[in-house]
Amino acid sequence: EYEEKILTAQERIEVLENKLYASLVGALNDYVPAIQADAKVLARLDCLLALTVCARENRYCRPVVDDSLEISITAGRHPVIERELPPGTPYIANSLTLDNAGEQVMMITGPNMSGKSAL
Repeated sequence: EYEEKILTAQERIEVLENKLYASLVGALNDYVPAIQADAKVLARLDCLLALTVCARENRYCRPVVDDSLEISITAGRHPVIERELPPGTPYIANSLTLDNAGEQVMMITGPNMSGKSAL
């Protein structure tokens, strides 16, 4: 008798676990839409916080986007190149202005590994 109880214990445990799980899912079913809505808000907040931390740590600024025909970058930095520089090596920022009155096109040439991607 004890041997049979021991041999079937795992099976009974699994049956009980499945019943408890089904009961829990049934009890929470009415709350699923609210939980999903909360999760969506928390996910958005988490992303915004992560971007804020990244921006502060790396001294990023928020771009100003308007309808003008000009792009102006002051002291622009390439985040990957800047981060991968050896310690103590200064990053040389690039400034650039393109508009419909003066500089409309910029051609960047040079050999491989000469810094074209940094602009």
